[in-house]
Amino acid sequence: IIDVKGTKVAFFGFDDIGPNVPPIAASDDQELKKQISEAKEQADLIIVSMSWGVEYTDKPSDRQILLAHLAIDSGADLIIGNHPHWIQPVEMYKGKVIMYAHGNTIFDQMWSEKTKEGVIGKYTFYGKDLVDIEFIPIYIKDYGQPEVLMGEKTDKILQSLKQISSEIQK
Repeated sequence: IIDVKGTKVAFFGFDDIGPNVPPIAASDDQELKKQISEAKEQADLIIVSMSWGVEYTDKPSDRQILLAHLAIDSGADLIIGNHPHWIQPVEMYKGKVIMYAHGNTIFDQMWSEKTKEGVIGKYTFYGKDLVDIEFIPIYIKDYGQPEVLMGEKTDKILQSLKQISSEIQK
């Protein structure tokens, strides 16, 4: 827990790697719930980073959705996911934001358009309140060099994010 201008912020990182792999902050459901609930007693704001999901899909798995909702139900304020290598939806759940995956940021998967696309999430808080979200589209060039996009490609990525996000809100 760190103090940021009077707001106590807790950061967690969990990895949904499964039961047969030696865990590093594994996302055991009960342990996730316990740690977040305990932190909520001391922190004003809880941000959870999750490595999860199925690679190369723009739809979160049922497991991702379950874990995200469990984390928020346990007291998390923002969920930021990664691992699928494609941009996945942003969901509002009980007034809290879940970004299932930002896509790739710096990676060398040059074999498909979707693995070269990503967004940088800019999450602005005023105290414990999330007051603004901005998604900045990026494109990976030359094996791992991200470039902030402008124009048509920006619109394409943001429209795609809007479309897949509208599907999860149903």
